[in-house]
Amino acid sequence: MPAANAETMSLHLTAIGRKVAAGSHAALVLDGAGYHIAAALTIPENVTLVRLPPYAPELNPIENVWEYLRGNKLAITVFDDYDDIVDKTCDAWNFFEQDPKRIASITTRTWASRIMKSKDGFVQAYNAQAAVDAGAQIIVAHELTQCGSDQGQLVPLVEAIENNLGRKPEQTSADSGYCSESNLEALEAHGIDGYVAPGRAKHPTAANGKIGGPLTQRMRKKIDDGGFETPYRLRKQVVEPVFGQIKQARGFRQFLLRGIEKVRAEWAMICTAHNLLKLFTLAKAA
Repeated sequence: MPAANAETMSLHLTAIGRKVAAGSHAALVLDGAGYHIAAALTIPENVTLVRLPPYAPELNPIENVWEYLRGNKLAITVFDDYDDIVDKTCDAWNFFEQDPKRIASITTRTWASRIMKSKDGFVQAYNAQAAVDAGAQIIVAHELTQCGSDQGQLVPLVEAIENNLGRKPEQTSADSGYCSESNLEALEAHGIDGYVAPGRAKHPTAANGKIGGPLTQRMRKKIDDGGFETPYRLRKQVVEPVFGQIKQARGFRQFLLRGIEKVRAEWAMICTAHNLLKLFTLAKAA
């Protein structure tokens, strides 16, 4: 395209939308350029724009691609005219596209955050975890991962609690994101009284695929039988206020560091600061 504006960007998005397989959805990572955020953009229904935070070009895989193409195919090149630019750029792209291993190597960053789905759509994020004591709202274990799913985090958190405190928790509760047959089996093996939401389906049946395995069915009955007195109802009074205090009271909305290890250390500092404030408040009240 001879110009970079909302009109040409809309044409580009339309072309991407046509390439997306039926029943699939594309998440397009881009920076905050004016024509990327223009109100006049026409965005296909099967495409979602994931806008990166400012000053973070290394999080955008295409930056690595352009660096590779410039260094290996387009550097020290004299172009005859506009058509020659298009032809040579297309040749370079087709060369790059023929090697999937090279694409994976250049565009994958093990240290970087990942595109995750949130209530606000798709975002570039890490998955921060915290296990909280029900009595004092002290964070007793924490973790941070690049995985958008919570299912693989329950057992590591339980084991971290035991490592930190020298004993396993007697009881634990978690939302439906942590529910799986293997997690419920692990809680039983650890001798922990678990309350893990089995899902939000109002009428789970084998036909709609929402009934789950035998342990999931037992957990659903256990929570339902508890009614208003089930310990699971306390989960929102235990964990959610802690995240609310970190986000609202302390104004923490995004990580300042980059790279998984640095961000893990930053999350550990945030959790430590929360605990110090809680302990100070408890000591002052005593």
